[in-house]
Amino acid sequence: MKYAFKGRDSGLIEIRLEQKNNDITLTLQDNCNGLPEGFDMDTQTGFGLLLIKMLTEQFDGKFTIENNDGTKSTLRFSV
Repeated sequence: MKYAFKGRDSGLIEIRLEQKNNDITLTLQDNCNGLPEGFDMDTQTGFGLLLIKMLTEQFDGKFTIENNDGTKSTLRFSV
C-alpha cells in the first residue's frame, strides 16, 4: 500500500485463497504501478518481505512476486 499506488488516486487489490486437495494458494494482485525495474526479491531488506520469506520457510512453501498488470504475489503451501 505504501508504494503501490504512489501518484494515483485509486487502485484495486484482489485477494484469493484457494484449496485444491492439500495445497493452499494465497494470491494478492493489484493494478498498481508494478515492481521497479531490476527488482530482485532475494536482495530486498524490507521488513514486510523478510516476514513473508520467514513464514514461507516455516510452511515449507513457495513465494513468488511478479509484474502482471500491476503486482502479483503468490504463496503456495501444503497442509
